Amino acid sequence: VFLAGGGPRERVDQQERPRVLVGGERVGEPGPEVVEAWQVNKSEKLGIEVETSTDPEDIKDFYDLQLQTAQRHDFVPFSEAQLRSEFAEFSQRGQAILYSAKLKDELLAQALIIHYPTESSYHFAASSRAGRKYPGAYAIQWQAFADAKKKNIPRYNFWGIVGKEDKDHRF
Repeated sequence: VFLAGGGPRERVDQQERPRVLVGGERVGEPGPEVVEAWQVNKSEKLGIEVETSTDPEDIKDFYDLQLQTAQRHDFVPFSEAQLRSEFAEFSQRGQAILYSAKLKDELLAQALIIHYPTESSYHFAASSRAGRKYPGAYAIQWQAFADAKKKNIPRYNFWGIVGKEDKDHRF
């Protein structure tokens, strides 16, 4: 999924909802799974910054954040060893990036995105309690979209997002 109109970090009027493009074709108005332009704008106004890393050592912070998220949402987290191993394998190929959203020095959210040649995949994510109050996750998604577009990757997959009606999904 890509947003139509303008490039990354372009201001969008809060009344204007972005259109959803898949493979260059308009498929309709965005649902809740699409980066909402006004939240991206809010993240910029608040000074939320997105950092990226390909260092497997940075998975420790992600693991700790995932434990908080798992406790709030009642799911079994992946082990630190599994996350580190998977991230190391994909990052050495230049495919995995760990995105971190911070407000001042406070970590709000992180996401592990894997950039394949024809698709970027929203693989794992986690957030802090403070991250629930601020739109750091939106800033991460916007940056991941921008990075995918720079790499000429035509598709973005929100793999881990499911509808509320799907009660049997792991997440």
